[in-house]
Amino acid sequence: MSGTSKRNSNAATQTSRQPDSSGLGLAEFDRAYQIVSELADRFRAHERRYLSADYQEAECRKDFIDKFWKALGWDVDHDAQKNPYEQEVKVERGTLYEGTARKRADYAFFLAPNFRDVRFFVEAKKPSCEFGTPEHYFQTLCYGWGNKTAKQHQSS
Repeated sequence: MSGTSKRNSNAATQTSRQPDSSGLGLAEFDRAYQIVSELADRFRAHERRYLSADYQEAECRKDFIDKFWKALGWDVDHDAQKNPYEQEVKVERGTLYEGTARKRADYAFFLAPNFRDVRFFVEAKKPSCEFGTPEHYFQTLCYGWGNKTAKQHQSS
């Protein structure tokens, strides 16, 4: 999302998007809407499969969630943002352990030029999962609280 590098093939080409800009232009918005609509249509067409217990979170991330963020112009695969210290999306790809090891959010989003402070998190779940549980709410709150996301950005 930063610099003047070309966007990936899933989103329209755009130049630098500063944190205070309006984001996507009209053409980019139309293209993003088309891609997201296609993702929704694909999900509806095969809803039984995607809602089955066999369909895993990793598949959901690859099939839908990554593509959603790419459609909005985020460089999820780091096609343009090669410097690991200057990437606006950090994706947790490793195995997550509960207990002694600290879990991490599936996605952490940053805005250039500040690649140090997370602006928001995204926690992925497989579609068959019950989303509205106290455990999932608590997990999501812990990501923001543990990283002081809300406090750091109140005045931003």
